[in-house]
Amino acid sequence: MLQNLVLTENASFFNYFATTSTQVLDTDPIDIAASGTQVNTLKNSVGFNESLLLFSDTAQYKLDSSGESISPTSAILNEVSSFEHDDKVTPVSAGKFAYFAQARTNNTAIREYFADDDTLTNDGLDITVSVQNLIPSNCYQIVSNTTEDTIIALASDTADTQTAPYTTGTNITSTNGGTMFIYKYFFDKGEKVQTAWSKWTFDNAKILGGMSFESFVYLLVVEGTDTKLVKIDLRNLKNGTIGFNIYLGFFKEYLSF
Repeated sequence: MLQNLVLTENASFFNYFATTSTQVLDTDPIDIAASGTQVNTLKNSVGFNESLLLFSDTAQYKLDSSGESISPTSAILNEVSSFEHDDKVTPVSAGKFAYFAQARTNNTAIREYFADDDTLTNDGLDITVSVQNLIPSNCYQIVSNTTEDTIIALASDTADTQTAPYTTGTNITSTNGGTMFIYKYFFDKGEKVQTAWSKWTFDNAKILGGMSFESFVYLLVVEGTDTKLVKIDLRNLKNGTIGFNIYLGFFKEYLSF
């Protein structure tokens, strides 16, 4: 069943069983297998291009229909591309794109996935091709902020001798755990005109995870013996003294539990 996509009964989120044995209703649960010539265990999924995009270790599948609507008798899973996928990192959607991670020897690649209207196929571009050594191999989360056109990758430390609870007054040292890997992009009339990678690092802290809302990203950060909620403004605000935008550093606000 690991190759199957299973959906509940329509409007009944906890029922995975048919309501009658004499006929198949359009509202019945859906249980379909991924097509292909090899075993493809489905690991992750994300909403993409008015459909559902599913990921195995080596391929991508799209939930589609052989009829006008998706039902138990018309639903199909078609393989739409064959990119390797790091299943430890959940893909995210951003506008008309989906972003997912790939293992690259000692580093991590991030691929920007899109539907090509000209060829009617799906494709993916490696947006880390110019910074192949930037993101380490232990990436665990991608955060998308579509308000400020920002993608954030978070990574953990592979060799970590410090475990909670931390000793009071002891500095938290981290190799990658305190760093945010930032991808900023900008579209003008449907064309991407700017892309930029950078990294923001917290001193003596470890990031546990994050999410975005409006123009902000919120992070859970361990600092000393405290776990804090960090709020970062992703906007490039004007400096009140000099009167124009500064693209250096960031503002952060600490909220202790």
